[in-house]
Amino acid sequence: PPPSSTTISPISISSTPFEVTPSVLLEYTPLSKPYGIELSTSLDATQFANLQTSAEGGSADSSYFIGLAYLYGLGGQKSSPVKAFRYFRTSASQGHGDAMCATGILLYYGWGVGRDTKGAVAWFNAASEANVPRGHWLLGRAYYEGRVSKVPDFDEAGRLFGLAAEEGVGEAMYHLGVMFEYGLISDKDSTGIDEGMPRNSNTPYSSNFKKAAEMYEEAWGKHRVAEAGYHLALMHAYGRGMPQNAVKASDLFRVLANDHVHAGAMRYLGIFAVYGHGMPDDVSDYQKAVVWFDKCARVNDETISGKCKLEREEIRQAVDRANGRIDDMMKTFGSSENGFESLTPL
Repeated sequence: PPPSSTTISPISISSTPFEVTPSVLLEYTPLSKPYGIELSTSLDATQFANLQTSAEGGSADSSYFIGLAYLYGLGGQKSSPVKAFRYFRTSASQGHGDAMCATGILLYYGWGVGRDTKGAVAWFNAASEANVPRGHWLLGRAYYEGRVSKVPDFDEAGRLFGLAAEEGVGEAMYHLGVMFEYGLISDKDSTGIDEGMPRNSNTPYSSNFKKAAEMYEEAWGKHRVAEAGYHLALMHAYGRGMPQNAVKASDLFRVLANDHVHAGAMRYLGIFAVYGHGMPDDVSDYQKAVVWFDKCARVNDETISGKCKLEREEIRQAVDRANGRIDDMMKTFGSSENGFESLTPL
């Protein structure tokens, strides 16, 4: 069977700051895409100059757009988080909600500016008070990760995630799913709690797998949050909050692996191939397992890729040993009096 569900851990709630990588840019997509601005947006020098003139004239929107242009390197400009921060902060100071979020994110990660968690939280709080959906989400994440105080505040995080989820923030739906799954939040409106992990000092409430699955399904189905899809696949695999269904899990893992280059999904496809879960006639396919473990090993994911390298080699060695034994058996069989030559057709 698949590994025990007790081996699945919730997403990290460590207070250690995230390493700044280009993936941080993805946090700006929901803040820029509604305005028609993305990394691939075409913005010429004349358009940039017009925006700059408008920004200097006091337009909060134009200041925000200039900040995005500097962040993404549009309008003939080199990407400059430092310049982006200046324009974001100017726009935020004028009451622009998305600019408040953008300013806070740069401070949160210390990207182009000194890391200032307290300052970031202040901007997230301002955005949340202005009822900006992603402001709720960003402030909730800060509480979740223990950045507001020295320890995580799951109650406040859950409240803020709930506000963000109501406004369609997919990441908030996903995090609510994690909190329901691991007993970090109470479902006061639930008519019953599913049997799940027992309560302990780190999980004050019983797990609600059904509610978790609903959150993952909404975050994945409506907003294509990859981690929500991954957790939903695990729920199918282990029968948590829904009937166990290896085929549905396998199908979802395959979408995540192919469309989202998700290392965890690739690894599970390898595991499923080893045990025959979700495979035709439930038959193991070791060659396919090696293929998936190899793909996973090539993904730059420190937490998963190393495991896949070891599992790939383990399966390869096991197959080689088995093939060697079969070759030896065939040689012995072929040289005996009862070998192939002595077999008669049925």
